[in-house]
Amino acid sequence: QYPNANTAGTVLGYLGQTEESSTPEGRAGIEQSFNSVLAGTPGSVQFEVGPSGTVFPNSERYETPAVDGGDVHLTIDRDLQRAAQDALDDVVSGSGAEWGTAIVIEVGSGRVLALADSNSPDPANLAATDPKHWNSRAVSAIVEPGSTGKVVTYATALNEGAVEPLDLFLVSTPMEMPNGEVIRDNDSHPAEMMTVAGTLAKSYNTGLVQIGDLVPDETRYQYQLDFGLGQKTGIELPGEQAGLVHPVENWGSRERYTTMFGQSWSATTLQLGQMMSVIANDGALIPIHIVDGVESLDGEYTPGTVGESRQVITPETADEMLSMMQAVTDSYSTGWRARVDGYNVAGKTGTAQVPDETGALTKRAGTFVGAIPAEDPQIIVASIVYNAGGAGYGGDTAAVV
Repeated sequence: QYPNANTAGTVLGYLGQTEESSTPEGRAGIEQSFNSVLAGTPGSVQFEVGPSGTVFPNSERYETPAVDGGDVHLTIDRDLQRAAQDALDDVVSGSGAEWGTAIVIEVGSGRVLALADSNSPDPANLAATDPKHWNSRAVSAIVEPGSTGKVVTYATALNEGAVEPLDLFLVSTPMEMPNGEVIRDNDSHPAEMMTVAGTLAKSYNTGLVQIGDLVPDETRYQYQLDFGLGQKTGIELPGEQAGLVHPVENWGSRERYTTMFGQSWSATTLQLGQMMSVIANDGALIPIHIVDGVESLDGEYTPGTVGESRQVITPETADEMLSMMQAVTDSYSTGWRARVDGYNVAGKTGTAQVPDETGALTKRAGTFVGAIPAEDPQIIVASIVYNAGGAGYGGDTAAVV
């Protein structure tokens, strides 16, 4: 029985028989990863019956009672989960996108308060569910994040002392870099002097690559790993993908720049949320988790195991990033649709081109990461909206979620 319909359907999973066993087992979500805790032990009853099936009233009866399984306590906030799913479904439907995902993480603890997928299935109604919607895309689908990936490059440059927020750079498009590669911004604009913070607010690639050029490639690559990219978060759900971050020796002359602005590497929604959590957690990576603990039938509670936290950037760098990222949700910047009345939001939008089956770049993935309230973050949000109609910009899709 699933009393909340499709709320957290991809998180809960479902039961089904396998070729190896006629006893229903967890086949997705928590039902699968915690099957041994939840399953319990079947019971049995034995008695004599006559040829017509009549039970002999005085025959001996042997009964072994069934034993219930234990409980799994999730970190999910049911109301927030419902709100996240509704927001995704509205944006995906309204933009004509293929799918969308979102994660909400509690600052300071790494607890996942919502993990949502569009078109979430109802575990109580398997027959009406398209199998492609069962596995959580927030866990398993990887995309190039586009400009949300700039968060790592800016944080790296600030933390290494290569730049300060008010340092000035001449920004023009197109721009030829020292190795001959030509970098462009999404929109044409006149050449102008802009601060580091200003290039972030406008999401200008041509400003970012000049900033990233001040840090050795090996250092930037190590920061990518330190932010949790290219490796699984360890969340307690099946099917998690590690994303893809190529080592420096595999970078070509163009990849050394595209890696700065969220291309030539890929990540899941979980990883983008964890990446943003470093900024919100005073520069520390606190492993995310979706299970608080398990409880046995006799009431014994065992807390879940959470990995160790580690410092990635200094608290001062994290504060500078939060201040700079507030400009992204300003009225004249890319993420203005993520503004929330009464609060300051620190965020970053992103848009990445996606090749179709022929290799043509016909699709786009819109992304957004953010923290609220910006002065003292309480929650982190990350969202992906895949292949929306029109331009499909992250500011028009994922930021709305």
